[in-house]
Amino acid sequence: MRTGIGHGREAALSKYRERLAWLAGNVGGRNDSLLGLCNCGVRAGRSDGQMEREIIDASGTPPLTEKEVRRAIAAARYNAYSSAVQPQRAPKPNWGPTPKPAPPRPPLGGGAASFVDRMIGQGGGNQESVRAVLPEIVGARMALACTMAAMSAAA
Repeated sequence: MRTGIGHGREAALSKYRERLAWLAGNVGGRNDSLLGLCNCGVRAGRSDGQMEREIIDASGTPPLTEKEVRRAIAAARYNAYSSAVQPQRAPKPNWGPTPKPAPPRPPLGGGAASFVDRMIGQGGGNQESVRAVLPEIVGARMALACTMAAMSAAA
């Protein structure tokens, strides 16, 4: 049983010759198979000049242009080099500066009364009149929030 690089090159050379013979017999669809042919040639260890001559000679009438063949060979070399030599890159970590914490929000619900007390204490206003209005303000905000949620769910 054969294994290793030599066996892979023999198989690639055999496939290269098959594709080269197919290229000589066909007029349409040659450009589509050109890159695959060049990939086989690269894996078989053919030089660029050798592949260029063989492909142009086998391409029939009208012959493939040197420019088409050179581009396909360059693409095949690039593909072979990038997949064989360069290791797969790990994705970049999601690093960034640590976000600043958001400023503390005023408490809602049961803590709202203590918040109001502190604000009033700083300003010297009438505590009792604000405490009387507070449940109405909180109730109105809750009703508005529920109405907005219902409208967005219906849309």
